[in-house]
Amino acid sequence: MTSIDSTAKPEKKSLRVLVTGFGPFRNVETNPSWLAAKPLSNQTLKFSKPSEPAHPHGLKPRPVEIEAHISTLEVPVTYSAVLGTVPSVHASKQYDFILHVGVGLPGRFAIERLAHKTGYNQPDADGRLCDPIKGKSKTHDTESADELVKRGFGNGFEQFEEEIRTGIDVDGIVNHLKSKGLEASPPQPTETMVLN
Repeated sequence: MTSIDSTAKPEKKSLRVLVTGFGPFRNVETNPSWLAAKPLSNQTLKFSKPSEPAHPHGLKPRPVEIEAHISTLEVPVTYSAVLGTVPSVHASKQYDFILHVGVGLPGRFAIERLAHKTGYNQPDADGRLCDPIKGKSKTHDTESADELVKRGFGNGFEQFEEEIRTGIDVDGIVNHLKSKGLEASPPQPTETMVLN
């Protein structure tokens, strides 16, 4: 009788990963988020995931070797570009994992647990405001402080809740980064973990 050695060959898995960074804004000619994302373009990262504990009477599970094929995309810092790019990228199912990298406080980075549908009241890189939830957008120059309206992603996004939470294990990522020497601050009210 021949024995089956399940540890002989690891299981192989391939992931398609997209990392986005943002373009210039205000007086920032090269966005640090794009500087972080761009070098990952066309890279392949290889890593192993340990096998799950085996059933005492079963075969020992094989470890998993993962190849992550990374693409990058620079997204302009305009509401129209974000709306024209990000939803279609997510809907395409072209990628197994999408990571959006943004700019935070100098010397720190943050991992966000959620995104908001409304509250985008600042002008974008073109000086335009996000569309009101009802109606058409106005430029920053023509809107007075008395006309503050609810702005965000309304038309076409009605089925979504006000907040969308990530399915990623943020605590696991933070714990891993802390094990590598980064210090974490407590979560902010916006559910953001700040790392120093």
